[in-house]
Amino acid sequence: MKKKASIPLFLALFSILTACSNFIHPVTPAMFQSLGYPDYMFGVAFAAMSFSNFLFCPVWGALGDRIGHLKVFAITGVGYALAQLLFGVADTIPFTIAARVIAGVFGGGWLVAAMAYIVNNSPAHKLASYMSVFAAVSSVSIAIGYLLGGVIGQASLFWDFASQVIGIIVIALITLLVVGEKLPAPDPQKPQQSFNPFKAFGSMAVGMTKPLGVFLLAVFFANFATFNYDNSFNYYIKAELGFPPSYNGIIKAVIGIIGLLINLTVNVWLAKKTDMRRSIIPVFGLCTATLIAVCLVSGDAVFIAANVVFYLFNVMYIPMQQTLVTSDTTAGKTSGELSGIFNAVKAVGMIGGSLFAGFIYTVDSKLPFWFAALSFGLAALVSAVSYRAYRAVEGEKAEQPVR
Repeated sequence: MKKKASIPLFLALFSILTACSNFIHPVTPAMFQSLGYPDYMFGVAFAAMSFSNFLFCPVWGALGDRIGHLKVFAITGVGYALAQLLFGVADTIPFTIAARVIAGVFGGGWLVAAMAYIVNNSPAHKLASYMSVFAAVSSVSIAIGYLLGGVIGQASLFWDFASQVIGIIVIALITLLVVGEKLPAPDPQKPQQSFNPFKAFGSMAVGMTKPLGVFLLAVFFANFATFNYDNSFNYYIKAELGFPPSYNGIIKAVIGIIGLLINLTVNVWLAKKTDMRRSIIPVFGLCTATLIAVCLVSGDAVFIAANVVFYLFNVMYIPMQQTLVTSDTTAGKTSGELSGIFNAVKAVGMIGGSLFAGFIYTVDSKLPFWFAALSFGLAALVSAVSYRAYRAVEGEKAEQPVR
């Protein structure tokens, strides 16, 4: 049977894999506390994973351009699952960090592959809508993963890990067997990108334009803020509020449903009716304002409610940035290269945000939320500069005579 390219089928399988990949997140704070790890360890472990993620995202993008992004999706899915086996049996800080580094090597690969697959197999006029659906699917899948992982992990940590590992491997292989892919014809004049992660960054910088570079700076600030916030929130509700892992899962599930609705309604409208390079600026402004409110409120219920309101805006920027980077035409890069660059810069934000959160949390548990608000404010300012840079390029193209 000939396989056909199908974004709906791919997204269905991607959603299951994403859910499985999040099974362990709600139980990680409790697991670290049971092992006697210091408070900053939750940030250090995540930063270790993010660093190797950063190094290898451009490699997975380049490899996907050459062998197919679905193959990369399967390879990195299986690799991440095996790395989670190591994480599950790790009982010392060096072992845990090593397991997180290995997980990071593969962890960003299926996201790079998924973005590139959607770009290559979407009609140009539907790309923004598909990216909104992609973000919505990701949001609700993460929520389901947190919910199921929190419930299973509270009953049995062993079965939480076993369910995750088996689920990821099975879905990764099924995706490779049943989904087809269309790849754009390679440009014979374009040099092939290196698979050495350090050389890959050198080739990534070739052809980098000012508008794309400024945009990527906004990507960094936004993801620094998001992962600073996420890591602190997950630990805060366990350490400060005393919530069990299942509560973490329930909160994430509610947030995920809200994210699904936002991405399928507001984001689709923004993609169709507005210039997203401009409309993303007030989105970051609202993220800043609501996070300041999170820092100022008191009481458990009000704190959780304020975080839900913040998430209404936080979930909006992700598909907007994904659409904007994959539609860039100023640098002449392939979908795999753009996806790799985007996820590499995102990983830098993950490293900085999670590591910073881990250490600043030991000073004061609310400080990470304040710095997340500051970083979103910087993302808004840089996005305004990026918007003007792209407008300038468009103006220059419009002034060029037609030959």
